Amino acid sequence: MPSVRAIIVSYGRVAMVRNAKDDYYRFPGGEIRSGETNISALAGRLREETGLIVSPGTETEYGCVVCRSRSETGGILLREVFYYICRTEPYRVPVRVNSAPSRESLSLCFVSPVTAAEVNRLCFSSAETRMMLGVENRVLEMLVRDGYL
Repeated sequence: MPSVRAIIVSYGRVAMVRNAKDDYYRFPGGEIRSGETNISALAGRLREETGLIVSPGTETEYGCVVCRSRSETGGILLREVFYYICRTEPYRVPVRVNSAPSRESLSLCFVSPVTAAEVNRLCFSSAETRMMLGVENRVLEMLVRDGYL
């Protein structure tokens, strides 16, 4: 299933979701649900996961990554992830306590790209998570290269 990720930059730092349980950082976002556009999914997942509200009209597609990996059952998993640079409103809304991010010990933070990449390289989670973190680190490198960070 395709998903979206938000790239939000502020003063040389980037918004990332920290997974305290497995100790890694990833861009906020999630799956694109049936009937949603990429932009509506971006706004919805960002709000649900972090309480941040996308400022309408600020979304710019940064790129798309297609990953292929082997599933635990031996099949092939294809993952399509769309990255969008966007701005957010200067306020947050409450995140539901019973939402998935709360259960997974996830929290929003603004972190330097170097710190996020270093922590991600040391993560010893599942093969699928390590693959995802490799992609997230590559996107961080590209953002630095392109002058966003």
